[in-house]
Amino acid sequence: MKGRIDIAWQAWAERRKAWRRGRNFDAARRKPVAPPRLRLPVPGPAAWVGVAGILAALGGAVLIAGHACKLAEDAGSGIGSAASVFQPAVPGAAFTVSDAPGVSLLKQAHGTVLVAAGMKAAPAAAVDLCRQALRPGARMLPLRVGYQFKDVARWAARNEARPGTVAIRNVLLAAPASGDVPRVTVTGDPGADALQLAWEGGTAARWISDASGGAVRDQGRGMLKREGWLVWNEGALRIQRRASGSCGSGELLLQVLRPGQAAARAAQVHAFGAVGAQAPARADAPGATTSPCGARSDARETYPCSSPRGGAPWVRLGARSGW
Repeated sequence: MKGRIDIAWQAWAERRKAWRRGRNFDAARRKPVAPPRLRLPVPGPAAWVGVAGILAALGGAVLIAGHACKLAEDAGSGIGSAASVFQPAVPGAAFTVSDAPGVSLLKQAHGTVLVAAGMKAAPAAAVDLCRQALRPGARMLPLRVGYQFKDVARWAARNEARPGTVAIRNVLLAAPASGDVPRVTVTGDPGADALQLAWEGGTAARWISDASGGAVRDQGRGMLKREGWLVWNEGALRIQRRASGSCGSGELLLQVLRPGQAAARAAQVHAFGAVGAQAPARADAPGATTSPCGARSDARETYPCSSPRGGAPWVRLGARSGW
């Protein structure tokens, strides 16, 4: 009996061992299963365009915010911004913006400050310096400004008697009602750094430019590089020399300014120092003293400006367009 039980137990143990061995062999032959992966969709071209647009919008917002902060700093700086405008040309300048229309030349320790308050400007006339010369490289023919038609008739009569006596080209005639305008003649080499200017007439006419070393000229002669003003009691003539795409020597821009009828609410301010002229600024505080170098002042901030508009036109002789 005992022998049978031992044989049965041994047979069961052998079968169990064979079952476990077979299970292990099956597990070894079975391929391992990888865990599931999380896959994200690959963005297409449209998605990348959208991302680029979002980044550009964020960059623009940052730039605008920075610019707004800078404007706030400038607005709160007051006279500090004016110092950056006038300090290079006329250090320590101090002047008063009057509410009475007119042009003032205010002498400073290191130059002159021009204040044009409540002035109205006539349409500007441009003169090509290359066309003002007979041929390339030659001196320019005299540019005459502010003369009357009777003067031109007199020159024409002289040329009939003796041809070539007076060169007439681009004469800018004053209107019949503008007899107070000084008679101005501009000469020189168009390719030179400075041109010569002479004038006669005009009540107490004075000249200031970036070629006068910050000094006011009242002897009827002066020089012009890029900016100059001829001021008399009844008005002013502003002359600018600027670059031109059609002429390497540039062109002259001439503009007459007259006092307005109402009280001045703003003024153009120009600084002329020993080293030239500084970019103009506009003052919005008539009657207030502006001290660009930090002296006590109750003036408002100044900022770059453009020329005022209005006034009576001139007449151009020798060109198709009128003044």
